[in-house]
Amino acid sequence: MIERAKRVLFKSFSRVGETALLLALFTFLSQLIALFRDRFLAGKIGAGESLDVYYAAFRIPDVIFILLISLVSLSAFLPLFQRELAKGKEAARRTLDEVFTVFILLVFSLGVLSFIFAPLIVEKLFGGFSPHAIQETVTLTRIMLLSPVLLGISTIFATVVQTAKKFVVYAVAPVLYNLGIIIGILFLYPHFGIEGVAYGVILGSLFHFLVQYLVVARESFTPRFLIRGIRWGKIASLMKTSLPRVITLSLSQLFLLFLLSYAARFQEGSVSLFQLSFNIRSVPLSLIGLSYSVASFPILVALYQEQKYQEFLRSIFYPLRQIVFWSLPAITLFIVLRAHIVRVILGTGRFDWSNTKIVAASLAILSLSVLAQGVNLLIIRAYYASGKTWRPFFVLSSSLLATFPFLFFVVRLFTHNQSFRSAVETLLRVNGVAGTEVLTLSLAYVFWVYMSLLLFSLIFPIDFPYIKDSPLKLTPWKSFFQSLFASLFLGGILYLSLKFTAPLFDQHHTITLFLHGAISAFFSLLVWFAFLLFVKNEDACAFKRVLLRFIISFKKRLRKGDIVGDIEMHS
Repeated sequence: MIERAKRVLFKSFSRVGETALLLALFTFLSQLIALFRDRFLAGKIGAGESLDVYYAAFRIPDVIFILLISLVSLSAFLPLFQRELAKGKEAARRTLDEVFTVFILLVFSLGVLSFIFAPLIVEKLFGGFSPHAIQETVTLTRIMLLSPVLLGISTIFATVVQTAKKFVVYAVAPVLYNLGIIIGILFLYPHFGIEGVAYGVILGSLFHFLVQYLVVARESFTPRFLIRGIRWGKIASLMKTSLPRVITLSLSQLFLLFLLSYAARFQEGSVSLFQLSFNIRSVPLSLIGLSYSVASFPILVALYQEQKYQEFLRSIFYPLRQIVFWSLPAITLFIVLRAHIVRVILGTGRFDWSNTKIVAASLAILSLSVLAQGVNLLIIRAYYASGKTWRPFFVLSSSLLATFPFLFFVVRLFTHNQSFRSAVETLLRVNGVAGTEVLTLSLAYVFWVYMSLLLFSLIFPIDFPYIKDSPLKLTPWKSFFQSLFASLFLGGILYLSLKFTAPLFDQHHTITLFLHGAISAFFSLLVWFAFLLFVKNEDACAFKRVLLRFIISFKKRLRKGDIVGDIEMHS
C-alpha cells in the first residue's frame, strides 16, 4: 500500500492534458479544504477578538513572504534553473545553492528585524485593538515568522519538483498546508488557545516544505549553504526579472493588510468577518478568472514572441469572453445564495446569526469584484507575455491611490449620514445588526478592482498600437448583453425557487440547507442555459458543442480503455 502511494506521489507527468487535469483537481480540493478550515475557525473560535488577532498576525508574515518571493519566484527561477540544468547537473546545483543561500540570508535578516520590531509594527497597523489583543498579535506574529522561511524554501524546491515533472507532489503541497492549519484548530487550539492555530500554520508550512523536499532529495538536489563564490550578477538578473511581478502581486496583499488594519478600528470581530467573506469570494475567482488567465499565459507568450499580434489579441479576447460569460452567473448565484453559502460554510458553533448576516452582506458586495478581477488577471498576464512587466504595477498603484480617498469618504458617509447607512443596510438586509461598518471595506475593494479595469481598458490600445482592431470593435456586445440579461433572469428564477421550496427543507440543518440551495441553483442554471441556447447566444452554443464533442469522444475512448488520451485531446 505504501509502495503504491509512493508510485502515485512520485509519478512523472509529461503530457499537458494530464498535468492540467491534475492541477485543476487539486486546486479545487485545496479550495474545498480551505473552506473547511474557515468553518472550523468560525465554529471553534467565533468572530471575535481571538480570531481578529489570528488574521491580523497571519498577514504580517504573509507580506514578508510576498516581498521575499522576488528572489524565488517560480516563473522567473524555473527557466533559469532549466537552462543551467541543460549545461549539466552541477551547474544547476550551483545555481540552486546560490539562490538558497541568498534567500536564507535575506529571510533571516528580515525575520530578525520583524521579530524585534513586531510590537511597533502591530501597534501601527492594529492600534484599534485592545492592549491585550495587541500583545497577543505580537506573540502570534513572532510564532508565524517561521512560516515565510519554510514556504520560501519550499518554493525553491518547487523548481526542482516541476523540472522533474512530479506534479502530484507540487499539487498536493497546498492541500497539506491547509490540513496543517486544520490540525492546529482541532487539536492544538483546545490546549494552547489561539497560539495553537499559529502552531498549525507552522505545521502546515512544514508539510508544504517536507513533501517537496522528498523529491529534491530523490533527485539529489538538496541545497547547500555557500560561504563564498556567489555570482551576484546572476542573482541580480533573477531579481530584476521577477521584481515587477512580485511588486504587483504585493499591492493586493498590502491593500488587504491595510483594510484589515482599518477594520481593527471598528467593533470587535470586524477583522474576522471581512477576512472570512474575502476568503469565500476567492473561490469563484480561482475557478474562473485565475484558471483562464493561467492557462492562457504560455499561449500569449509564444504568440507575442512570434510577432503574431492579431492572434495575440484574439487569444486575449477568447478567454476574456469566457471569464465574463461564467462570472456573470457566478456573481448572481453568490448574491442570491449568500445566506445559504455562509450558513453552510461557517454556520456552526460560536458563529452566530448576526455574524452570518454581516459576512453574507460583505460577500454580496465582494462578489461583484469577481468579473473585473478575473479580467484584470488576464490583462496583467498579457502585459507580462509582451514584456511590459511594469505597466500593471503602475495601473494598480494609480487606482489604489484613487481608492484611499474613496474609502475615507464612504466610511465618513456611512458613519455620519443615517439615510445612506439605512439604504445600504436595507438593501443588504442587515438592518439592526451591529458592525455593518465593515461593509465599507468591501465597497472600497470593489472600487479598486473596477478602477483598475477602467484604467487597463483606457491604456491597453495605447500600449499595443500595432493592433489594428480596437477592443471595442472586437467585443461581442450582443452576446454580452444576452449573458447579462440571462444572469438577471437567473437571479429571479433562483429567488423564486428558494422561496417556494423553502417549506420542503429544514432550514436548521447544514445538509438540508445545502440541498435546498444546491437543487434550486441547479434548476435555475438549467433554465439560464436553456434561455441562452434559445436566443442563440454564441458563448452558450460554443460551450454546448464542446461539451457534446467531449462526451461523445469520452464514450468512444472509454470503450477502448484510453481515457487519458481523450483527456489529452480535449485539453
